[in-house]
Amino acid sequence: MQEVKLKELVALVNKELVKRGYHKKTIAIYNRAWQFLVKCFDAKKEEFFSLNTAMRILEEECKFFEKRERGLLDVQSKRLYQSICLLSDCNLHRVIFRRSDGKMYHLTKEVHWRILEGFQSYCASRYAFYTIEGYGRSARKLLYFIDARDILIGDLSSDILCDFVKTLFGYSPKMVEFTFSGIKCFLRYLHEHGYLSTDFSASLPKVKVPQKARIPSVWEEETLEKLLEVIDKGNPSGKRDYAIILLASMLGMRAIDICKMKFQNINWEERRIDIVQSKSQRSVTYPLLSVIGWAIIDYVRHGRPECECPEIFVTHTLPHRPFSCSASLDNMILKYMKQAHICVRKDKKYGMHSLRHTYATSLMEKHFPIEDIAQLMGHVNPNTTAIYLKSSIGLLSECALTIEDES
Repeated sequence: MQEVKLKELVALVNKELVKRGYHKKTIAIYNRAWQFLVKCFDAKKEEFFSLNTAMRILEEECKFFEKRERGLLDVQSKRLYQSICLLSDCNLHRVIFRRSDGKMYHLTKEVHWRILEGFQSYCASRYAFYTIEGYGRSARKLLYFIDARDILIGDLSSDILCDFVKTLFGYSPKMVEFTFSGIKCFLRYLHEHGYLSTDFSASLPKVKVPQKARIPSVWEEETLEKLLEVIDKGNPSGKRDYAIILLASMLGMRAIDICKMKFQNINWEERRIDIVQSKSQRSVTYPLLSVIGWAIIDYVRHGRPECECPEIFVTHTLPHRPFSCSASLDNMILKYMKQAHICVRKDKKYGMHSLRHTYATSLMEKHFPIEDIAQLMGHVNPNTTAIYLKSSIGLLSECALTIEDES
């Protein structure tokens, strides 16, 4: 790869930001960070951009990685990191990816928008919501990459596809695996509908992450109690968040199902919750535990803003509306973790899904039949449920083999 002078790279990225429709204020913020970076490079007498040098400066000036480890990152440190990522992306791929702000990639060619809409309709009749959304993101990312090369999707070649694959370097194997699944589906769609004369789906590298290789993140009982204790149940948002976290931790409900749960899903007389899971499209019945029932009642009576939404949980900023299906609610967990001074370890995940993992692991530790747990969790295959066995040291110790057992 040819070296590029830092100042030239900054000019190139600025041009791309304007082309991509970034707001002037956003561009100004990035430029302040780049000016600071240029001064640091000049002090080190380095003229050419180097990601290693940029990351050393980030750590020396901001203690970035130490702060990130402790969950104490400030706005300035995050902006400098984002600015470096933009430079690195453009240096490596001549493409800018919006990795940090969560915004979708903006397409500039109308034909690519139409192709994307067609692909999403194609997926809608075949897959569950999460898969449709994920495959759409993967397809959009590839189209964005093609857009940045100023070519059309019909000009896609194996070399260009190889360059796109390189942009996924640094992502987790699981994320790469899922992205490849979406891209392969998209490439087959393009071939079947005549946009590509060649089916490139088989040319992507094979990335397989065995399900049994993953160890779910679970919460210790004391840590979860600490999290629940800091929630202010005296204010409306706290009442809502408390009920949501109870549903995830005590019933193992997915975030998307909590977001979509309606008043009609609760059978108060028989004390149960009946839903159709968004991911599996299977009907699941949960017991309406007293603590959860009273938490929902407290929220509805004293916290929920007046609105006509059939969903129970809504946003508390105007206009009041249900949470979007893509809302992971992970920021809610992170907020209360910070308030409770719970450290986030790099090897652990503490999002809403980890509460679901915790629930399943607790059932296994109580020696519930795995088929019953699979039914409660809404798993189509009980083998999916077996992964939670690895979350419990106690259960693993019961599986220990002696030398005599092996012989």
